[in-house]
Order: sequence, then C-alpha cells, then structure tokens
Amino acid sequence: MINYVANGEPQNESFIIADEFLSWAVDYHKKSSDFKRRPITTFLIDFITDLFLVKTSIAFVCVNFFCF
Repeated sequence: MINYVANGEPQNESFIIADEFLSWAVDYHKKSSDFKRRPITTFLIDFITDLFLVKTSIAFVCVNFFCF
C-alpha cells in the first residue's frame, strides 16, 4: 500500500509514498461498514494529519508503524 502504482502507470524513481492511494484508503475506511469497527486507527490518522499538517499518507505510515 505504501508504494502502490496502478497498472500501466510508470514507476517514478523518487516515488516513496503513494499519497493518492493512501488518502483513498483512509476515506474508504471511514465509509465502509467493514472498517467502521476500527475507528481508532482512522481517528489517529486524521488527528495526526490535522495536528502536524502533514499529508494523509504520512500520517497513515506513522500510525501503522508506531501502533502496529
């Protein structure tokens, strides 16, 4: 998930974190009933994004690295 590239898209050498895909994944977790049972992870991602003014993808990686 971190360095996801869709089929047919070129892989950028400086490409580190897939911001668009991870932002989509966090939004999907907010809306899908399967993931609504795990609200703490999504809350922490939103909280870190707002508190430190970082991209959703950076907050996603930090939450998953430090919490899991």
